[in-house]
Amino acid sequence: MNLGELFKSLKGEFLNYKDSKVEGIAENSKEVKKNYIFVALQGLKTHGKNHIDEAIKNGAICLVTDEKIEDIQITQFITEKPVETMHEILKRFYGIPEFKIIGVTGTNGKTTITNFLSFVFKKMGIKNGVIGTLNSRVDEKIIYRGYTTPPSTHLYKIFDEMKKEKVEYLFMELTSHGLEQKRIFNIEIDGLIYTGITRDHLDFHKTMENYYNAKKKAFDLLKEEAPSIINVENIYGKRVFKEIKHKNKKCYGMYLENLDFRVFIRYLSSNGMGLKIEYENKKIEFETKLIGKFNAYNTCSVFAILKEMGFKEESFIKHISEFEGVEGRLEKINTRKGFDIYIDYAHTPDAIGAVLETLKSLHPKKIITVFGAGGNRDKEKRPIMGRIAAELSDTVILTTDNPRFEDPYEIIEDIKSGIPEGELNKVIVEIDRKKAIEKGIEMAEKGDLILIAGKGHEDYMEIKGKRIPFKDKDVVLEILREKNE
Repeated sequence: MNLGELFKSLKGEFLNYKDSKVEGIAENSKEVKKNYIFVALQGLKTHGKNHIDEAIKNGAICLVTDEKIEDIQITQFITEKPVETMHEILKRFYGIPEFKIIGVTGTNGKTTITNFLSFVFKKMGIKNGVIGTLNSRVDEKIIYRGYTTPPSTHLYKIFDEMKKEKVEYLFMELTSHGLEQKRIFNIEIDGLIYTGITRDHLDFHKTMENYYNAKKKAFDLLKEEAPSIINVENIYGKRVFKEIKHKNKKCYGMYLENLDFRVFIRYLSSNGMGLKIEYENKKIEFETKLIGKFNAYNTCSVFAILKEMGFKEESFIKHISEFEGVEGRLEKINTRKGFDIYIDYAHTPDAIGAVLETLKSLHPKKIITVFGAGGNRDKEKRPIMGRIAAELSDTVILTTDNPRFEDPYEIIEDIKSGIPEGELNKVIVEIDRKKAIEKGIEMAEKGDLILIAGKGHEDYMEIKGKRIPFKDKDVVLEILREKNE
């Protein structure tokens, strides 16, 4: 496709115009290749305008920006709205998605729900793809690893690959960063699950109100008749349900009256739960291999979106019961010594509280929790996490978790500052995460549970700008092998 075709009728002005064949579009100068368009946007740390020379050196033939750049010879397209322009030329270059897109947004549950839906649809014989935290993939074919909601120039390439794979449905995590930064913009979606929000990402959004408004933008993407499934037993979910004008909105939960979908936990064990869902004056009971109240909510949202999209219970309920969960999300490892180890991604106060409440409901003799907090992120959540972990655990081992450019000891002191004085005797500090995990395993006895929280599926430790290989599950298995446990 040529420049003239891509920019036809778009608001803006060409300078040094020369029609050329376009081979690609990039918003990162390092990704520019021969015959690419480079879109210069404001990033978190720098503006694309500071990297124009690199883009030209790499082969850019056209620059899209909001002001004229002097002393460059390539074609420029000057527009007041470079982000919107970028989305339009991406849409023209790659074409619009030819499959249904179901978005999932909220602080917690996005990864479990998108992968849960993907599993059920595959079992129903419907080809589908996933874009999210773990990766972007179709079946076992991984298309992309990186951002949970990829940058726009990556996103349209992924859409194009999905189209080539002939997927019928795409399940996509919609992050607050991605929504706020318009990574996904002017793309219509066919359904949305809103799990609610709790404290997270305030290093970026600054206030909960900003965070709420970023998440709310997901509803702007919905087609007019598309269903939205909203957890109203979260304060922000209840609020968004009242505020949005969307026609086909449905609410779900566990406790409130007049819910469109209401879930009950009939029984809970370490191997799964029995659930009952009430909806449309009907009741259905089934088992799931997932555990915990939060997974009851997740399962209810999956059930609700399937129903609202027109699928019959008999076509999917068996497959809901077969889903075993997602890597690094309350992932269970058995030991020969009679204690179990759980690995979970929980890195917010709400998430770590929910996981520990679930583990307590299994009535272990003791709970040993190993966790830390990420560096260069919201510092105010650290003492809250410390207090919750101490209240719900018998032993807390504080350790390192992606310190980035912060001192790990200072992060641990921030966590400790929230732990009541009477609970400090539970706390052990071991800065080396592998040694901290080993210490927890050495302390555990038959009937105990160990929670290793914060990193989940991650296979690296981020320290001073470098990602060092480290995966909690691999470390646990290595230690268990060494101890023959």
